[in-house]
Amino acid sequence: MKKLKVGLLALLLTAGIGGAVVQKIQAAPKAGAQEYSWNNGEFTGTEAEARTHYSCPTGSNVTCATGTADGVPDLVIKKP
Repeated sequence: MKKLKVGLLALLLTAGIGGAVVQKIQAAPKAGAQEYSWNNGEFTGTEAEARTHYSCPTGSNVTCATGTADGVPDLVIKKP
């Protein structure tokens, strides 16, 4: 009976630690999701987040926002 309790405790502990690791991995920024400072620091986020924030659909023609980040070229998103 004691071995069962110890084994169950070890299983629960492992599951808890595993769950915490998975949550950290999911919360980490995704590869390729570069964060930019948009419109001189007015907003900070990825291109997708900026499109939502500024209501700029993909495939538009008028400049909606300009994003800057260290070490990468500026990114301009446009709207109709």
